[in-house]
Amino acid sequence: MQPIRTSQAQACRASEAGTKTLFLLPLIAVLHPSLSRAADESLPVILRNVAAKYASATDYSMRASTRSSAGSSEFTLAAARPHRCMLRQKSRTNGRFELLLIAGAGEAWGYQPQRKLYTKSGPEQGEEREELARVHHQYFGRFQDLDRLAARASSSGYGTVQTGGRSVRCLRVIVEATRDGGKEELWIDPERYLVLKTVARRQRPLPETGEVVTTSIWHECDLDHPADPSVFAFQPPPGARRTNTLEYR
Repeated sequence: MQPIRTSQAQACRASEAGTKTLFLLPLIAVLHPSLSRAADESLPVILRNVAAKYASATDYSMRASTRSSAGSSEFTLAAARPHRCMLRQKSRTNGRFELLLIAGAGEAWGYQPQRKLYTKSGPEQGEEREELARVHHQYFGRFQDLDRLAARASSSGYGTVQTGGRSVRCLRVIVEATRDGGKEELWIDPERYLVLKTVARRQRPLPETGEVVTTSIWHECDLDHPADPSVFAFQPPPGARRTNTLEYR
């Protein structure tokens, strides 16, 4: 028998490797269904599904953190449509800062624990509701319109986010020309259609140079179950004083 030549041996090994790869592909899809789903769906379809997920959510609760050169903040945010919303914020920007905001159909409360000051307003639009609306839009509401950004979006591969006590493999989507002239990278869970991380970049206003990078991570995000009703209740603690306005920073 003649020995197998080098080129023939290489061809045999290549054929065996190809056979093994074809055998493993179904197994990979079973172990990582999100990868299989993302591979089958185009980016516009994924963005449309994310938008629909957020638009259809009637109740939600989430815990997120934000970090930039200006400092860092932690947020707990919950809502029960159409009228109830809660924000608990802890910031470390030029010192420690805490804020609790709760709004319902008839009244809205604001509370700063470190100063023991609180505000209360009626159903009309007040500063508590305005701040709640701003944070609600930043961490939830704006994702209802992701499908409109498909023309300015592109995929940049995959990355892993630690959330809910586990590692989640996310599709990374870059959106160019955001409202402030920068760009933002969204890390999307392709299995649940949730945004779990954002990295926003924008140029500093003149005369400063360089860019500002703001990273937000959702450590918990639940759009499928109602929040505990107790988070929307507030009673001023003993010793707290009522004031007309609070600081928001």
